[in-house]
Parts: sequence; C-alpha cells; structure tokens
Amino acid sequence: STPRIVQELKIANIDVIMLTGDEPYASLACAIKAGIANNHTPSKTHFLKRTSSGSLAWESNEQVNSFSLKVAKLVEQDICDGGTLIVSGDAVSTLLESGGEASRYVEDHILPHVSVVASASPKDKYMFVNWLKQKKHVLMCGDGVNDIAAMTKADTSAAMLSGFGSNSESGSKDF
Repeated sequence: STPRIVQELKIANIDVIMLTGDEPYASLACAIKAGIANNHTPSKTHFLKRTSSGSLAWESNEQVNSFSLKVAKLVEQDICDGGTLIVSGDAVSTLLESGGEASRYVEDHILPHVSVVASASPKDKYMFVNWLKQKKHVLMCGDGVNDIAAMTKADTSAAMLSGFGSNSESGSKDF
C-alpha cells in the first residue's frame, strides 16, 4: 500500500522525502520500492556525503568528485532530468552550517529535490526539518525516540507506534 499512497501524494503535488538513520544505499533501495525515489539509474544517482576529513563530496558512478559549484550545476542538471539525490545526514548539517557559494547554491537549487536523507542522526533530522519548514509545510512521521526532536519542529507530526495489533485505534491518530 505504501507505493500507492506515495503515488497519490505525488499526484497531489506533495513531496515525499525519506529521512532515516539507515545506510544510504539500503535506504535508496527502500525509497525506490516505495516510489519515493526514481528508478535506480546509476549514472543519474548522486550522493552528497561528508568525507572522513569533514569536507563535502559528490559520489556518483562509484566516483567521488570534489564539492564545487561546477559539479553542483552538473548534478542539478541530472536531478532535473529525472535523477535521484541522496544526502547523508551529516552532509545536510555541514551544508546548512557552512555558507560558501557552492553550499548556498546546493541549498537553494539541489537540496529541495532530495529523495533520501540517510544515515541521519537526531540532530541532522532536526536541522533538515527546520530548514525544510522555512520552504514549505512539513508533516513528519516518526517511529522512534530518535525522531522526536524533528517531529517537534514540523508543522504536523504523526507517531507510528509499534507493538499494537491491527485492531488498535492508536495507529490512526496524530500525536
């Protein structure tokens, strides 16, 4: 039922973004299956990540490119042509905390098209939802304590509780 619901949301012009603590490529596979991300086209899938040295880098086709305005514009073109953008949570935090020309360009032109924010800590989720809320109305669905801070920042939140049977009413209410 998830792909059908995601499709209905997209038809209604509602953006759906997966914000998760899970590993990026496993998250992408789930996002594709759910209909959140475009079908996996390796040449048009871009991953913005933070390197071990703390700098930002683009990964695509198993190649890593430096974070620059020139590369960002090429990535934007691929994303606009149906590509998929994955961003690591720590890259989101680094991007939003920095202020360079390339960072501002990505924040304004590319980040709004993200399909998956993966490997996100509670702080990363909070920062992303706070940034997104400045752009549009945000509904945050969370399934754990790691989502609480971001859920409090969203305009509307829904807690997806586990451990309840299908007959429980609690799974259908906003908390």
